[in-house]
Amino acid sequence: MEIRVLIALLIVIALVVGVNGLLLVALRKGRDIQQIQLWQKAAHRARDPWQPENDDLAELSKLVSQLKETGENAEEQK
Repeated sequence: MEIRVLIALLIVIALVVGVNGLLLVALRKGRDIQQIQLWQKAAHRARDPWQPENDDLAELSKLVSQLKETGENAEEQK
């Protein structure tokens, strides 16, 4: 059982070191700033995948509230 744990640990360490190494190489090239920005955008999107939809729903809710307010005022004036 210990051998499997060691193998799994080595695989995880290799993945972490490999990804970090690739990022370091990308940074040193200097031309991959766009790629880094893509990674940042992907990380931001992963934190809140429904952000654009939530923003749209919030705007819709605000507009509906405004319509309700003007509709109630129009009925009161009659």
